[in-house]
Amino acid sequence: MAIQLPIEASREAFLLAERQDEMATFEAGLGDNGSPLACRRDQYRRIAKYYAAWHASGPEQRNLLANAARHYALCEEYPTALKLYLKVGEKEIDNAIEVVGKARSDALTHTLIDYLMGEQDNVPKDANYVYRLHKALGNYMQAAGTAHIIAKQEQEMGNYKQAHQLLFRTYQDLKSQKLALPQELWRRLMLLHSYVIVKRLVKAGSAHATRLRLVRVAKNIQQFPAHVVPILTSVVIECQRAKMPGESYQYACTLMKPEYRKDVSEQYKKKIENIVRKPPPEAESRDALEASLPCMYCGFNFAESQLDCLGPKSA
Repeated sequence: MAIQLPIEASREAFLLAERQDEMATFEAGLGDNGSPLACRRDQYRRIAKYYAAWHASGPEQRNLLANAARHYALCEEYPTALKLYLKVGEKEIDNAIEVVGKARSDALTHTLIDYLMGEQDNVPKDANYVYRLHKALGNYMQAAGTAHIIAKQEQEMGNYKQAHQLLFRTYQDLKSQKLALPQELWRRLMLLHSYVIVKRLVKAGSAHATRLRLVRVAKNIQQFPAHVVPILTSVVIECQRAKMPGESYQYACTLMKPEYRKDVSEQYKKKIENIVRKPPPEAESRDALEASLPCMYCGFNFAESQLDCLGPKSA
């Protein structure tokens, strides 16, 4: 329950807490609605100075410095709060981002960006912090651009779930703000989504849906450099099961290229070699082509696994 005290009584309570080293007890009695705004700010400022002084007089007690920063933020002294959070280090970056988001100051924004870029210690911080900073500032399109760069890096390292989660969260953020999703970001999200749900589709026995998404990924295999061979192997096997000899043959030939052949699992190598040795008749391949669907905008038919319509766009 918040304590509502006159300003002088509040100051006396603070001094008593300071003498008895009971600042945590004094803090617990404060509340947003317990005192007038001017009084609360004065209380937060005194507490901030108390923790800052304790830190300065003692050994490295970063939690005290973080407490000081938090109370400077509560009394809206954002430059001091940011300075102290950055002094504490990376563990307080999320709080530093919150401070800059509230301050909406170009100077503080540039200070934090310089820190994140490693201008102070030559150690660039996780790019996710830049993404969060743009969100805190309400710069959703800039945040989307940063998210796309991060997702691309994660995808190249084979961290597909992390990349997918980040892009899906970005999609939700943009949708909540009624902003359009950039085409490149949407395309990458769809490819990652096609990949991450394959295992579920296999377990569900959805052969057609599995093959469709694997072929879509295979057509964009350059975006999955860490797992080219396993992905294409799965495509060959699933296309065989789905009686799609043309596509199975196409990706089997890719796997037999010198740069990939050595990494093909022994479990499947012989089977893939046999597929390459016996190309399917042209008529059989043509009859087994995947289904085409009309574009919802221009009516042009294109392969079901394809993401982009290549036909003439309607005005």
